[in-house]
Amino acid sequence: MQDLFRTSRYGANPTMFSRKCSHRQFQLTFFKKTTANVCDLFKAYNISCLGIVALPKYPYEEECVGQWFKLTKEEEENDEEKKIVQVINITITEIIEYPPQSDTMFPNELRDSNHELFFHGTDHSSAKSILEDGISLGKGALNQDFSSGWGFYLSKSIEEALNWARKRSKNSKLAVLVFKINTDALNQGLDLQDNVKEWKNTVSSCRSGQNKKFVNHMLETYKFVEGPMASFSKKRFKESIKHPRMKESSYQLCILSVDLAEKFYTCLHSLVFYAKLD
Repeated sequence: MQDLFRTSRYGANPTMFSRKCSHRQFQLTFFKKTTANVCDLFKAYNISCLGIVALPKYPYEEECVGQWFKLTKEEEENDEEKKIVQVINITITEIIEYPPQSDTMFPNELRDSNHELFFHGTDHSSAKSILEDGISLGKGALNQDFSSGWGFYLSKSIEEALNWARKRSKNSKLAVLVFKINTDALNQGLDLQDNVKEWKNTVSSCRSGQNKKFVNHMLETYKFVEGPMASFSKKRFKESIKHPRMKESSYQLCILSVDLAEKFYTCLHSLVFYAKLD
């Protein structure tokens, strides 16, 4: 192991190569020799080489497909408290349908007058991370509609959440987290659904990254921001940021405060994992 990675001030161990070879030959020789040594090392310890490994189709109980099952997560602070989340693994084709919830169509069974349903679309790995470790606001992307580097986005539509996941994810393993939260928890927020002027100012400030004072004020004042999504032109992207347009019939809620993120985490009801046929 030490011989494999032994280096000099020139990088790799110079005794492994001929001094007369060209720079290009040196690179190829180094790659071949190092790859061969690494593969031998992996074989000795029965480890798959060069990423050829059978990864699970779903993060939890991958053999259980099309049926709901429950996951229990022990809370660290109190051993008596348990977080129970319902999970379903779905194998999909080009047509994506709601997964079944009891004898009715999901998620209609979950709706009532005292709660609201929110959906977050992502990939398997991120969904597993949220379930096990909670919502991390610091993982938010820069220059978004209602945030920049700090925030967590939710939709009221499972289809919209899936579309979001498709655009953001680099793989075909999509997931949707379903949150059922009491309406009383949604206070101290900035509602931009009918305030076009304030919506444009918010989107332009967050997307451009130039009005940090405004963004910081928003973080200090509001627990969340809600309103339509922005629609941008790829050809005139900079102009679109200055004068954003609302995407018709769209909605998004961006969590900005840690305490609201924790509240949503405790209200995580279900997790749907999607995977295409092999």
